Amino acid sequence: MDKIWKRGHWQLIADRSQVFPEDPGAGTPLLVMSPGGTSGTLHCVLDTGEIGCGDESVPASVLSWLARVQDEAEAWVYADVPA
Repeated sequence: MDKIWKRGHWQLIADRSQVFPEDPGAGTPLLVMSPGGTSGTLHCVLDTGEIGCGDESVPASVLSWLARVQDEAEAWVYADVPA
C-alpha cells in the first residue's frame, strides 16, 4: 500500500514495496510527481530543484512543502525496515 501527500496537483508518493534493505540504492520509495506527470526521487528533487532529469523546475513553494513532509514520509516508508 502506498501513502500519498498532496499539494495542489503535486504529489509525493511513498511506496514500501520499493524499499530494499539489502540494496539501499535500488527502488524508488519516495517519488515526486509533477502536475504534468514528470517524476523524480524526493532526494534528487530537493537537491536540484528540478524534476524529470532537469526537464522542469520545481516551484520554491513546492520545494518548501517537500522539505516539511520529508521526515514524515521517510518515517512512514521505512517503518518496517529493521535498523
